[in-house]
Amino acid sequence: MLKTTALAALSAITFSSPAIAGHGIALESIIVFPNSRSVRVDYANKIRDCGILIDDDGARAQARPYLYCDQGTELNATYPYRGFDFVPGDSVSMCAAHNARNCTDTVSVRVAGDVNDDGAINVLDLMIMHDAAMGETLDSWPVNNADELSADMNQDGEINVIDILLLVRAIKAEW
Repeated sequence: MLKTTALAALSAITFSSPAIAGHGIALESIIVFPNSRSVRVDYANKIRDCGILIDDDGARAQARPYLYCDQGTELNATYPYRGFDFVPGDSVSMCAAHNARNCTDTVSVRVAGDVNDDGAINVLDLMIMHDAAMGETLDSWPVNNADELSADMNQDGEINVIDILLLVRAIKAEW
């Protein structure tokens, strides 16, 4: 109940730091959108095996039996939030379904809107998002694809004024 309440206050959560496992599954990002109660999982699977999400204690990070099996690259799938069990700061890996010891590097839960990945949603994120939305060239941003995904708060594939308004709302919720 406490985890659900904490997530409801957030705009979205992102796992970042792409990692490639020995079993051929690369976890790009996981974004949780509590307001729509959905989770978007971006991954690539190059072999005939399925991935599962495992937390840093070795337990499944999701109660529902979602398997990430589709072969190809740049795959994404959206699932209902119900059944996932993680909060910002948790660490999760994607592991082979048949061998939970064969995992990707661990990634951390990241809050969408935290576009500079400093662990807080604040005016610094707003400044970066504003420059990105206005088409300004930023020397040090984005560092990776997850930075842009965390800035696209409404999942429309663009960083624009709507994302800025959603970020302002998230900043107000933090205060």
